[in-house]
Amino acid sequence: MGSASQIQLSLDHCGEFHVGSITQESAATASQVLQENHENHHIFFNQSGFHNHIVHHILTLFALGASPSVIQKQYANNTSYQRPHQPVDNDIVAQLQDPEVFMKYLDQERYYHDYLIFFQNEIEKKGYQEVINEYMFKDDDRAKAILVRMYAGFLHPLIHLGFGVEFHQPAIIAEALAQAAAHDAWIGPYLLKTEEAAQSSHGSSKSFVEILDQIRADPKLRNAAHWDDGNKIRDGILARAPDEMIKYASQWTVDEEELELKTAEMINAAGSLTQSLGWDQDHFVE
Repeated sequence: MGSASQIQLSLDHCGEFHVGSITQESAATASQVLQENHENHHIFFNQSGFHNHIVHHILTLFALGASPSVIQKQYANNTSYQRPHQPVDNDIVAQLQDPEVFMKYLDQERYYHDYLIFFQNEIEKKGYQEVINEYMFKDDDRAKAILVRMYAGFLHPLIHLGFGVEFHQPAIIAEALAQAAAHDAWIGPYLLKTEEAAQSSHGSSKSFVEILDQIRADPKLRNAAHWDDGNKIRDGILARAPDEMIKYASQWTVDEEELELKTAEMINAAGSLTQSLGWDQDHFVE
């Protein structure tokens, strides 16, 4: 396993789903390019907030048994358009220990590097498990601010965090937390109100597919997103039918003992939804 600032992949942690032919040479090459990305590249490759996908891409290639040459080639393909880090401000890094200062610099991509170094330092002192619990699940204002931002940017911070945890890489976990800090929180009110509605409901959770059917049958929600909306969720669904979305989303709950079952249910629903779209089978990768 790597450290808070050093990425070092291991054949002992190749991802939840991986092939059996992964080599140490591929692990070394993937570690090298991910470390270069970690040290040199911003999490957004442009000022519009488009995400740097190098971590997702390289770790997926690694888990699928890609050779060192393929890993190096695909990394090179993705580096040409990346942005460099902003210079780190060590004074800001030190001040982020103060919860008020921490909240002050959220939502601003120019402070991504400062948050990255801050979270690396925190992980180095406390371990990544404690840092995740403190900065996502402590239930104070700071943790709530990071937790809701994990779902911003179409889940990119959460995806990044998942890769870090799955491959046992604290440095990538630090990237994910810093990435969340760099996002805005427009989705936060929806998530928090949905959580509140779910907690106040005494009914049993409906199935995922059942709720999708109800959404499709609701004309206000079905027609909430318009073609010319810049963001179909923010500018469409949550602007024109927020109460309806909260009503349906709060009907799907997950108890701790149901985690594996509910995960399978989500995967099944996603597969069913994809099949219902009528894709041409010639365009599927087999």
